[in-house]
Amino acid sequence: MTSDHRTASGALGQEALDEEAARRLVRLQSDAVTDAERRDTDAWLAASPDHRAAFDALREVWSALDGMPDPRPAGAAGLAASA
Repeated sequence: MTSDHRTASGALGQEALDEEAARRLVRLQSDAVTDAERRDTDAWLAASPDHRAAFDALREVWSALDGMPDPRPAGAAGLAASA
């Protein structure tokens, strides 16, 4: 399940690191996430402080957005779900 976009130096580029963190965070939010995926993400987080920092920063943004009200006009949220 790993996605490894390495630069010439062998280190993950920041954009690729952020994308991997986002992919993992979204997957962990899924009802279909498996125990193996959780273990893989735990290992990925433990492998590098950069992994943990990218994941935690994204999780903070996710949490902040989760608490925001829906900006769409009343009734628009239901229309988007049924489309």
